[in-house]
Amino acid sequence: MITAFFEKLDSIDYFVSSREEALAGRNKTMLKQLCNFIAIFSIIFLIFKYANNPGVLPDFGYVILLAVLLFYNLQYRLWLSKAKLSFKVTRLIILINYSLLFAAVSYLEVCVVSASHLLLILALIMAFPTFYTDYFRIVVLFEILSGGIYYIIFKLFESKEFIWQHFFLIILGIIFSLLIVMINFGNQAESASEEKIFKEKSDTDGLTDLKNKIAFEEEARAAILDRTPGTALMLLILDFDNFKYVNDYYGHQVGDDVLKAFAKLLKREFRIVDIIGRVGGDEFMVIIRELPLGNIHLIENRCKNILHELNILKVGDARSFSCSIGIAADECGLTFEALYRLADDALYESKCRGKGRFTTYVTKEIQKTAERMIYILSNNDGARRLIRETLDANCQVLEGTDIVRGLNDISLYQDYLNEIYIQMDMPGITTKELEDYMASRPVFSRVQLHRF
Repeated sequence: MITAFFEKLDSIDYFVSSREEALAGRNKTMLKQLCNFIAIFSIIFLIFKYANNPGVLPDFGYVILLAVLLFYNLQYRLWLSKAKLSFKVTRLIILINYSLLFAAVSYLEVCVVSASHLLLILALIMAFPTFYTDYFRIVVLFEILSGGIYYIIFKLFESKEFIWQHFFLIILGIIFSLLIVMINFGNQAESASEEKIFKEKSDTDGLTDLKNKIAFEEEARAAILDRTPGTALMLLILDFDNFKYVNDYYGHQVGDDVLKAFAKLLKREFRIVDIIGRVGGDEFMVIIRELPLGNIHLIENRCKNILHELNILKVGDARSFSCSIGIAADECGLTFEALYRLADDALYESKCRGKGRFTTYVTKEIQKTAERMIYILSNNDGARRLIRETLDANCQVLEGTDIVRGLNDISLYQDYLNEIYIQMDMPGITTKELEDYMASRPVFSRVQLHRF
């Protein structure tokens, strides 16, 4: 029974945490409606009460109550209904206004209509959870605070002693109010908890327990938007080499076991704050968050560990696996789409250069200073000089002397490039590998390409 109670509380807290923005607006509106109801009821009551005694002014307690009600209505009309406030700020405003309302009703109860024996106070305590929704612990604390407000008002304005029956009735009212909390939205909270479980299942890849493609991309975009200034962010795409052979030769069950083992390896190599997902059959992605600038080599060391662990991995009769990795390291605030394109280009280069390796592309600030942008990729100083001499002086010319960095630059600048001059026999990659890579990249078919 105790376990079920705490599970109910957990589900209520999840219900609130998953709907804070909506509840903030609802709580503001509901308090306004409560104030309007009390104001209308009080005015009607005063009209009937003083109908037979014309000229008699209302007791001071009613004036205070109506002033508090008017004060909240003015707040709501002037700014509260228009302002977009956080749940915590809204909570503070609502609870302060409710405390004023409770103090005014307590004063009315003690000094004007004391014969009601706490009926007004008990009604307000028990009404609280019907118009205000919050974390269960906050509701409990505020209910206790409400009892304390009444006790203070009683001690200040009533000469009689605070008898134990009053204390008992207030405690009883608080308990009954908390039961209303459990009943009022406890069932909704349980539904929300079930919704949470369903969402987690729908966001998770069933085989590896990693994020699926949709969930990964959603969280990756959120991580990019929320990144801390002065930190780097990295996207890794990891693609198994020749995985179809594993499925065909060893069977799909072994293939599934290999993917599960690889998922565990990724969880072990990366941090809890990093986002890991399986986005395709044998393709995985990782977002590295909050990486200090200048520490890209740390992730490259992790990639070396992954390649080594895969090489010595044994699953049944299958062994010696490999994967290709494309890494995009961003320090310039790229979008997810731009970062993905860079990582995908780096992955293709890894595949073209023989698989079982990683390639890192690092972002740069892109500045276009002329209408035509031309890239020359060659390690031959004379060839680059001859090409520059043939170009229009108004062109913006970029140069690369290293194949990896050059392809990185081309990938970065591809939306701006008009022509590419590329030396086909550069060290670090064979001519066929470079041809295969260029055939797989749309940029080389979109721009004017010169091979030499």
